[in-house]
Amino acid sequence: MNPAGAQLTTAGALRVGVVAGEHSGDQLGAALIAALRERVPQLTCFGVAGPKMIAAGCESWAAAEELAVMGLSEVLGHLPRLLRLRAHLRARFRAARPDVFIGIDAPEFNLRLARQLKQAGIPTVQYVSPQVWAWRQGRVRTIGAADYGVGGLAPAIYDISSISNSDLATVIPIAIAVIGILLALVMRSLVAPLYLILSVGLSYLAALGLSVLLFVEIAGDGGLVFFLPFLMFIFLLALGEDYNILVMSRIREEAQRRPLKDAVSHALTATGTTVTSAGLVLGGTFAVFAIVGAQQGSTQFRDVGAGLALGVLMDTFLVRTLLVPSTVVLLGRWNWWPSAMSRPGAGPPDTPGDAPGDAEPLSVPARD
Repeated sequence: MNPAGAQLTTAGALRVGVVAGEHSGDQLGAALIAALRERVPQLTCFGVAGPKMIAAGCESWAAAEELAVMGLSEVLGHLPRLLRLRAHLRARFRAARPDVFIGIDAPEFNLRLARQLKQAGIPTVQYVSPQVWAWRQGRVRTIGAADYGVGGLAPAIYDISSISNSDLATVIPIAIAVIGILLALVMRSLVAPLYLILSVGLSYLAALGLSVLLFVEIAGDGGLVFFLPFLMFIFLLALGEDYNILVMSRIREEAQRRPLKDAVSHALTATGTTVTSAGLVLGGTFAVFAIVGAQQGSTQFRDVGAGLALGVLMDTFLVRTLLVPSTVVLLGRWNWWPSAMSRPGAGPPDTPGDAPGDAEPLSVPARD
């Protein structure tokens, strides 16, 4: 919030430029105009307004319904019109020179317009602070909270989100190091833990990216709940490495008595039912949480449930049953380096002809 907003309490005439988005913005704007007129009777208001704001005495340059677009596809369809409208309003506000510009809701439209008007020397206020979640923390700096101080839900969540991200940056290296050491001890290898931890990271990033695509880009939400990245990382790391130990320990056991490709096949047959069943149960449980949260209107509950469900299902059916076994087969005996199983000839041969006992006997010419 700009400190120039203090001008709203001064006596005398006051000229206010305003842009309100959607029906809710129209309601808030009408109430704001009524409250301002009680303190400043000589109030002049103009800009983007809805029916209630017009009834309260605001001159309408454009209808608030023109900003009522949500979701990526709808925004893209109306993008040329919205850009033209913003350029038109920017020119009119610069020409009219209001005492203050007030953006009501519609942060994607208003914050950029307010920044441009502020550069032209017009004081600006964002009446409704936008949501500040995991992917939209830059909004706090955009509305000036970092410079002037803002109270309320948005800056409080920003502080909590900053602490959560800081903790995540600390926890990730420690958790990876501890899990890597445990995997190295169990696998007796320095190679296998590297790609096993990398597989968990890919599963985590894929699930997080898919959550952003579904809820932010397609559904049009302002962002994901700020603690979701931290929660997803901890849960998927623990679950993924649990599955890793179950599958890889069985592969190592089978590789001691049969060729590696056969060992992988037998290990997946033995552990596949357990991993798949557990993944389906967990994924289904979190999916139910997401559905219930969506029905109750709780986006936080929905985001957490859907994000964890996506992560569990991808980890179960793509990473643990496809990506990891394929990597094991491609690396061959190097999976077990530097243990004895990584040395040439240490394990069962991949082809019968490679075994010493399977070699064809040498033919010796008969003597006369």
